[in-house]
Amino acid sequence: MTNPNKTATPLRKNRLLWLLIFFLLSRVILYQFVPFRMDRINDFMQFLDPALLQSDLFGSIWHLHSQPPLHNLLVGLVLNIFPTALQGDVLAGIYTLLALSIILGLYSLCLRRGIRPSIAFVVSAIFSLSPTLIWAERLPIYVLPIMATLVGMAIVLQKYVATRRPLFALLFIAGIVYLPLTRSFFHLLVWMLPLLIGFLLLARNIDRRRFALYTTISIVGFLLVGGLYTKNKIEYGAFTGSTWQGMNIQGLTALVPEENIRQLVDEGTITPLALMPRFSPPGEYYRYYHYPPQHHHPALDDTLRSTGYINWNNRIYADAGRESEQNTLRIAQAYPLKMFLGVVNQFYLFCGVKSYQVFNAPSRWWIPRSDSLGHLAVDLSIVYLIPLFVFLLIGSTLFRFVRTFRRARQKRGKWNSADHSLFASDLFIGFALLYILTIACLAELGEGGNMRVQVDPFLALTVGIIIERFASRKAITDDQQILPQQT
Repeated sequence: MTNPNKTATPLRKNRLLWLLIFFLLSRVILYQFVPFRMDRINDFMQFLDPALLQSDLFGSIWHLHSQPPLHNLLVGLVLNIFPTALQGDVLAGIYTLLALSIILGLYSLCLRRGIRPSIAFVVSAIFSLSPTLIWAERLPIYVLPIMATLVGMAIVLQKYVATRRPLFALLFIAGIVYLPLTRSFFHLLVWMLPLLIGFLLLARNIDRRRFALYTTISIVGFLLVGGLYTKNKIEYGAFTGSTWQGMNIQGLTALVPEENIRQLVDEGTITPLALMPRFSPPGEYYRYYHYPPQHHHPALDDTLRSTGYINWNNRIYADAGRESEQNTLRIAQAYPLKMFLGVVNQFYLFCGVKSYQVFNAPSRWWIPRSDSLGHLAVDLSIVYLIPLFVFLLIGSTLFRFVRTFRRARQKRGKWNSADHSLFASDLFIGFALLYILTIACLAELGEGGNMRVQVDPFLALTVGIIIERFASRKAITDDQQILPQQT
C-alpha cells in the first residue's frame, strides 16, 4: 500500500516549483508595464534628501525624527555602495526577492494548516497578482519589507514551537525589534512590549534552558528601540518613533465641521493651528510660530530637499506635531460622536481599495454612477462589495484568533507537543491583524487600505482555509452519497 506521506512530499515540491515559475514569469511580464519607481525617493515623505543619504548618511539618520531610521538606512546604503546606474536595479531586485518570500511564505502557511497543495498553490498564485502586492513591490517604501517580516515571523514562531531551535526564536525576536525601527506604526509600548512578554512566557513554558538568553536579547532589543524614543523625547519633546504622530491623528477631526473647530479656537480650548491643514509646508509653520530659520543641519533645517520637494523632516514638524496632538485630544473630548464617526470612516477605508474617501466629501463618492452598466458594476464593487468581502475576511480571521486563544488557554501546560505549534502562529497572526486594524483606525483618517496591505497575506491565508473547509465538506458529502449506492 502506498504511503500517503511519500506521495504528498513530491507533490508539494512540484507545486512549489510551479509556484516559483509562475511568479517569475508573471514578473517578467508585469515589470514591462509596472516599472520600479526609484525616482519616488525624491519626493516621498518618508525619505530624507537622497543627496544627504549619499553625502552624510549616518549624520542625517541621527537627525531623522519624522520616521524610524532603518528604512532610510537601507536605501542610504544602496545609494552609497552601488553606482548610480545600478541603484534602482539593486533595490528593485531586493523588493522582488521580498515579494517572492511573501508568496512562498503564504504557500508554506497554507500547507502547515492542512490546506491541500492545489488550493495553496491557487491562493498563493492569485495573491501574487493582487494589485496591493504589486503596488508595494514597485515602490521603494517600507510596506513590502514589513509584509515580508510579518509573514516570516508567523513561520519562524511556528517552527520554534515545533522544534525549539534557538535560530527560530532569535529570528522572531529580530522581527519584533525590526518593525518599530522601520515604521512608527509599530509602537514600543503597545506592539513591541506585549509581543516580547508573550514570547518570553512561551519560551519559559517550553524552553526554560534558554529562557535567560532570550530574556537578555529581548531586553537589549527593547532598550535599542527605547533609545530611539528617548532621543526623540529629549530633542523634540515626543516619546515616539515619529514626531508626525500628532498630525497623523489630526486626520480623525476631518468630520468635525470647520465652524465647530473655529468655535473651540475662539473659546481658547484649542489653538489656531487646528485651522491649518495638517502637513502644511514648513514655511507656514515658521510663520505661525514666528520662528527664525535655523542652519544647524540640512536634514533638520532645510525647507526643501535638493530635489525641490518639501523636507518633511524639518524640525518645525516636531513642534506642529505636539500641538496638533493636544488639539486633537481636546476636539475629541468636545465632539466624541464626530470622532467616532471618523474611526468608522477609517475602518471602511481599511477594508476598501481607495484612500481618503471621507464620509462628508462634497463629491458624494458613495453614490454609484448609473450612466452605464459598466460604471455601475465597477462602482458597486469598489464602494460596497470589496469592502464587504474584506470585512468578512477580517471577521473570520479574528474569530479564528479568539477561538485559538481559548483553545490555547485550555491547553496550558501541554505545549510540549509540536501539534500545538499552530497555536502560537495563529495567535501571532490574530494579534498582528487586530493591532494593525486598531492603530490604523485610531491614528489616521485617509490611508486605510494602504495600512491593511501589511496583513493582506494573512487575509489570503483565511481565504485558503475557507476554501479547504468547503472542499473537505463537499468531499465528505460526495462520499456519503456514493456509499449507499455501493451497498
